[in-house]
Amino acid sequence: MEKISDKLKDFKDIPTTKELESYKSNCIDELYSSAYIRNFLETNKLDSSFVSKHLVELLDMAKSAKPCEKCPGYLKCPNVPKGLVQIFNLKNNSVEYAICKKLKEINPIKNSYVIMDFPEEWLYNNLEKLFTNVYVKSIIPTISNLIMNNSNKGLYLYGPSGCGKSFIAATISNEYIKTTAKKVIFANFRNLLESIKLGFDDDSYSSSLNELKEIDMLVLDDLGTEKVSEWSTFQILFDILQYRLRNKKLTVITSLYSIDELTRLYGGNNPKTSRLIEMIKMLCDIKAIEGINYNSL
Repeated sequence: MEKISDKLKDFKDIPTTKELESYKSNCIDELYSSAYIRNFLETNKLDSSFVSKHLVELLDMAKSAKPCEKCPGYLKCPNVPKGLVQIFNLKNNSVEYAICKKLKEINPIKNSYVIMDFPEEWLYNNLEKLFTNVYVKSIIPTISNLIMNNSNKGLYLYGPSGCGKSFIAATISNEYIKTTAKKVIFANFRNLLESIKLGFDDDSYSSSLNELKEIDMLVLDDLGTEKVSEWSTFQILFDILQYRLRNKKLTVITSLYSIDELTRLYGGNNPKTSRLIEMIKMLCDIKAIEGINYNSL
């Protein structure tokens, strides 16, 4: 039989009332050291009785807000979920998540992308930084006209890998969102074709194509790097561009290839290829990009 003395060993670490009071006092001191908690209490005119009653919730709030005291920005936010902070809902006495100021800055842009196939840090791209770069000076009037004058004429940007074509296109689409509050699809064309293929067996195939045709601004990134076929070029790409041309929809394209190189890639001088290339010329101003000095951005 187990001895009573053996059972008592299990309770040797139970804190005394005095120890509990001391721990609670330390927790309250910790709370009042948090500027976030102090501001919350002062703003809502809450006293020490509220603190005692909701000590656990307030400690969670303080922990959540701790990284915000020296905010590293949304992209480096250590909170989980990123960009959210805990707040106390006084109506139902519960802790909830709210969007922080840094996330609020980019949320309208982020939420306007139906597809956003580029690094999240590019959401901070803006024209002011872009226009300081020597390699972009030649296309500044074209970009300004597209953004400021709500032009229907898009851009075809071409140049070698790593020269900044996608970066520029993302900047343009960000600014388009800021000035128009309209929706954008920014899609790598190769990845886009793969997702369209996955929708062959259900209704998403036709709805995806319709969305690409109708979207306010469409950015087709890295055109020509896909596996070229009759289907990809003349059923998908041709169909999308033809609709957008007829309906004056803004389209931006990036590619490794000049227009002449793209013509050869898509079959050379035949009626179908010639019509496709002509549509691109009518949809977009053709601009070569030499390269971007990213250190100046």
